[in-house]
Amino acid sequence: MAAQPKLSALGFVPGLIVVTAPAALVPAILAEAGARGVAGAVILSSGFDRGEGARWEQVRQAARKTGMRIVGPNSLGIAMPGAKLNASLGAHSPRSGNLAFISQSADIAAAAIGCAAERQIGFSGLVSVGDELDVDIADCLDYFALDQKTRAILLHLESVRDARKFMSAARAAARLKPVVVVRSGCVAQNDGAEGRDGEASIGSDAVYDAAFRRAGLLRMAGLGEMFCSAEVLGRAPLPAGKRLAVLTDGAALGVLAINELQELGGVRAELMPETQRRLEDALPAGGPASNPVDIASDAEPAEYAAALDILLSESAVDGVVVIHVATAVTDTAAIATAVSECIAANRRLWHASAKPVLASFVGADAAATAILDQAGVPHFAVEDEAIRAFMHLVRHRETMDLLTVTPPSVSGEFKANRAAAERIIAAAMAEGRSRLDSGEVAELLAAYEIASLPTKAGDAVRADGGFLIGMFDDPVFGPVMTLDRDGRAVARRDGRSFALPPMDMSLARDFVQGAIALSCADPPSVAIDEAAIAVVKLSQMIGDFPALRELGIDLRFADGGLFAFDAAIGVGKPAVLFAGNTRLAVRPYPVEWETDLTLNDDWRVFVRPIRPEDEPDIRGFLGRVDLSDLRLRFLDAIKEFPHAFLARLVQLDYARAMAFVAFDKAGRDVIGVARLHSDSLYEAAEYAILLRSDLKGKGLGWGLMELLIRYARSEGLKRLTGQVLQENSPMLAMCRELGFSAKTDAEDGGLVNVTLELTQG
Repeated sequence: MAAQPKLSALGFVPGLIVVTAPAALVPAILAEAGARGVAGAVILSSGFDRGEGARWEQVRQAARKTGMRIVGPNSLGIAMPGAKLNASLGAHSPRSGNLAFISQSADIAAAAIGCAAERQIGFSGLVSVGDELDVDIADCLDYFALDQKTRAILLHLESVRDARKFMSAARAAARLKPVVVVRSGCVAQNDGAEGRDGEASIGSDAVYDAAFRRAGLLRMAGLGEMFCSAEVLGRAPLPAGKRLAVLTDGAALGVLAINELQELGGVRAELMPETQRRLEDALPAGGPASNPVDIASDAEPAEYAAALDILLSESAVDGVVVIHVATAVTDTAAIATAVSECIAANRRLWHASAKPVLASFVGADAAATAILDQAGVPHFAVEDEAIRAFMHLVRHRETMDLLTVTPPSVSGEFKANRAAAERIIAAAMAEGRSRLDSGEVAELLAAYEIASLPTKAGDAVRADGGFLIGMFDDPVFGPVMTLDRDGRAVARRDGRSFALPPMDMSLARDFVQGAIALSCADPPSVAIDEAAIAVVKLSQMIGDFPALRELGIDLRFADGGLFAFDAAIGVGKPAVLFAGNTRLAVRPYPVEWETDLTLNDDWRVFVRPIRPEDEPDIRGFLGRVDLSDLRLRFLDAIKEFPHAFLARLVQLDYARAMAFVAFDKAGRDVIGVARLHSDSLYEAAEYAILLRSDLKGKGLGWGLMELLIRYARSEGLKRLTGQVLQENSPMLAMCRELGFSAKTDAEDGGLVNVTLELTQG
């Protein structure tokens, strides 16, 4: 269709418009579009000034009046190849595939389209968000996380404007599928590098790196490595560990591969004697078998398959890379077929516990690589790419393990004296001081069970080593904890390990071990758990008191104990960065919302926020809900609940989504679940409640609804909404009694939209 100067020139109302007009004309165009019922707009134009009354705000207000969503301005556009939509300025039309690409930079988006075209890689969708006036990175992560056509998400990022929303969306997406990130907007060793719109890059790159790790994102150096990782992520099973075996017909390439593996932190698998004997019988030369396994250049396809099958049965092997060098006398296609069939057989045999197998067929022709492609075997042109791809799988497995950790807002490892700590901080604040004196510091640390060693006494005490623990406020991500193993990186951020609070013991150990890896000193003879416990305690203190603005503690291991040898703590007016009246980018498990409810006939139930370990109990609970009740809740008669479905129910970040699970105090069975999910603006939240079918009419639904309302109000949400089937008369009656308005859905007469204005009453 040809471009049109006005919407009135069209004979229909489009769902999406692409705006290329000068910035001065865009507000009027969007106002007209919204009035006509246009659902969305992609703004390719640039040059929008900001500030009160500026065009930026005019565009935002025009969109909000009608609910129209905006991509841009300063966007390259969007493309959904599967839907034959290409509303972008890319030089190539993206081909259809299963990778989603999201970029803040139009230039990077254009480069990605070109890079993908050269590699014959297709997209499920491509979005250049531009200046993120409305639709942002987090919104796109939400969409592609649930998109069944998307296998993995590729993300280019320059800076984050709403860290809480970004972390929430990133963690949710990474739980479902691999998310790979490349960040520009920074220059190594330069925290003040220029970023988007000519502004200084917000937040140090080390802090972004810590945030990516916490969110479960895999960071890559550039587009090439990103697409390399996309070749393997989502196509190969994740390894249980990082022990790799290399099967090769080129001994020198095998050695190079092992060297690369160890350089990247992988482990050369040590083959068991029985495995070595089996390989010796299977290999053509019959010589000694070690890792890398040299199969010789004249090996037959069947011998490749036999050796690979032996390696995959070895318990000390977590994955295998097969390296084959094509020559004029080898049947590379037949070898590719044998390897592919062996991999398929092992996947059928081991199912979820199958091990990843990657291939590097050096110099192979298109026929051989096509065989590997058809079999779904990730393959690479050279051996080092295959090794890096295996390590991407290892890192993804490690980040997935970390994602299951949800630190509590009150640690179970110790009992802090919050009242004493609050008195100390309040006294200093009342006097207008920005620092606690040495006595107050010692008392504050003692309130969190951290003993202090007087500075004068320190000279007389033999110290076996320490970790310097610090905290500073990052303008993007809020409080950031730092740890320096040898004390030599105090003045530079690049020598320290960074992490976002809150933390539990698992995260704290990872934090401490990361600092040890960065240390220039010899490995310390200290108890890592002792240091991790101190990190957990300080993490809890930071979460408890937003007035803590700066922290630096020299922890020493002396006389068998851990002491604060020297410490400095700064206080100031609390900085609230995010919705929910908090400054933590990662929300802790809200233990303060654990409560007892007394319902009809003095029936007492225990209610708490849902946790990932609740999945088996939730599955059992759903099995005791009638199909008719499931249809009323899910608007469909769902009969099966796969792991992916249940994982979305129980794995929350307690930021934009919240769920409460109710237990019968007598039997400890799950008897009900209530949840809400906020919109992207954190203004409105949609609720849902499901009860065990044999327990309806006892006041449980009412109690859970009141709890949701209290929680939503405490979060500062403006309204609570829901969709209820017309036939669900008990729910509609309860909503009306609680003050909800009810209106039949304009598009589906069988649904009723209910709304409670939380700012009233």
